[in-house]
Amino acid sequence: MADPPRRPPRRTQPIPAYSYPQVFLVDQGLPAQSSLDRGPIPTWSVLPPPVKHHKRSDCSGWWPLLALIQIVTLLALGAGAYYIYWLRHELLELWIDRPLTLTPQLPTGLPEPTTEKTEKSKTAHLTGELKNITVGSRMLVWESAARGAFTEGVEYRDHSLVINETAHYFVYSSVFFRSQGCPVPNLVVHSVYRKTLRSVEPRLLLQSRKLSQCVGGSRWYGNSYLGAAVKLDRMDRVYVHVSDPALVSLEPATTYFGLYKV
Repeated sequence: MADPPRRPPRRTQPIPAYSYPQVFLVDQGLPAQSSLDRGPIPTWSVLPPPVKHHKRSDCSGWWPLLALIQIVTLLALGAGAYYIYWLRHELLELWIDRPLTLTPQLPTGLPEPTTEKTEKSKTAHLTGELKNITVGSRMLVWESAARGAFTEGVEYRDHSLVINETAHYFVYSSVFFRSQGCPVPNLVVHSVYRKTLRSVEPRLLLQSRKLSQCVGGSRWYGNSYLGAAVKLDRMDRVYVHVSDPALVSLEPATTYFGLYKV
């Protein structure tokens, strides 16, 4: 018995690389057939849809913006560094051009030294001298170097203060009078005179007149004070004159004479 003719193998088109479900052929329970009589391999007219893969997000569009930000940052840092360098250079030039002056440093709390020459003061304060009574004169005699008296920038000569600089001065004088009985006459006079080189006669600057309030021969006392600002010329002489020097008390606290430049 001749063998049946063999069926040529069916040429199939290549199946694209699509994922499709696995298929298993089951022939259990069917009559046994020869492996050569098996039917054709099943095919599908409609292929399953391809599996979609999620695409990765594309960040390539951000790179230009990031690069621009970095460039701007670098430019700002460079500009700041250049400005600091320029400012330091300017300060260095100012420091070099400044003249070098050395000033002594003093401890804290001490006064700074003054370069200006301090002007010598013109002042004097005289007190009554114990030998105040001069025969034939009503000009008072003063103590210039004791009992609280002093002279500075002014000379005391011939019972007078001699001015050595033309200026305005405050002249003052105080005289304390006392008597065991009523003075005769009962009028006491206290005066300050100015003697200049241009005039022979002295000029009256200040004067005080007082009547003694004395009753029945009792003890009497009184005080007279004079003071004013006047202009005095160089070489002028200023002195004190009283009506009766014998009535003058010689206490330094009550009888004095002086002046100072204003």
